[in-house]
Amino acid sequence: MHQNMKIAVVGGTGVAGKELLSILIQAQTPIENISVFASKNSAGSTINIEGYDVFVHTLEPKQLADFNIVFLAAGSAISRQIIEDHGIRGPIFIDKSSAFRMDEGVPLILAGTNDNALTRFDDRQIIASPNCAMTPFVPVLSSLLQFTSINHVDAVCLQSVSGAGKTGIDVLEQETRGLFTFKEPEENELFDRRIAFNLIPMIPTHGAMISDHTEEEWKVIDETHKILERSDFTISPTCIRTPTFHGHAASVTVHLKDDVSPDELRRALEQLNYVQLIDDPKQFQYPTHLDAIGEDDIFVGRIRNHPQSKKIISFYAVSDNLRIGAALNAYRIYDLIQQKIKSH
Repeated sequence: MHQNMKIAVVGGTGVAGKELLSILIQAQTPIENISVFASKNSAGSTINIEGYDVFVHTLEPKQLADFNIVFLAAGSAISRQIIEDHGIRGPIFIDKSSAFRMDEGVPLILAGTNDNALTRFDDRQIIASPNCAMTPFVPVLSSLLQFTSINHVDAVCLQSVSGAGKTGIDVLEQETRGLFTFKEPEENELFDRRIAFNLIPMIPTHGAMISDHTEEEWKVIDETHKILERSDFTISPTCIRTPTFHGHAASVTVHLKDDVSPDELRRALEQLNYVQLIDDPKQFQYPTHLDAIGEDDIFVGRIRNHPQSKKIISFYAVSDNLRIGAALNAYRIYDLIQQKIKSH
């Protein structure tokens, strides 16, 4: 299916980049069609992915013009440098960063939710993958919109340290090991507080805030509205960093215009791709982070109406932030592109 596409992965030595490479190889993409680019610190090295030794090239933006597909997984600054500063044109860019997500000519795709928006890109040919914080719950909101309008959403986003990259994983591991040997962890600049056995209700912990909301919380608001193609409802997000290595979850309460029962929502979710229900209140079945790690689906449970109103419905959702929240969604966008090419 993907035999003739030349693929570049920029940022292939990061946690999301390595996950993407694994997915590409698992999907039987010929290894000779894949080139990995990274900073000078990693360039010239070899990384082992799924049993293959993959050489890491120095990132020279002009080289990327020779590729059909370029996955950008190295952060917003690098994405802007490649596309804006160097003006690279020709490839289709699948960008994991936030650099272009809210640009009018850039589709923001959560595969399985708004696939039809894929064709609406400008001559830069950028397709953005959304922030992993809202990946678990946006498909559920989309299902609710089949029944009625949404008035307001309260979302508590519980985000693991891998959302902050390899450094986040390293900090949690070092602090946890230290505490088990009775050593007080050193201060870390990344989280600004101890993360081991702690919750930090601010992501990121540094940077400007607008209307008392963090940059991450504004991403949840703006990107949810863009994916669902409507901004006629309000969203109140709280993003919390949790002492877990992988997996992002969301505890969500939705205020609706009309009544929607848990059974109606369950039936709608059963029709979705990439969503699984773990929701049997009588048997105490509900999803956790461990259910989602390494999996390709979003897991949803704890679906319930408010005791005093069927116009209010709550649920809990969790997904692997490195897979469906990042690398796997990028791959699914690539797969959608392939399907569209074959249909023409």
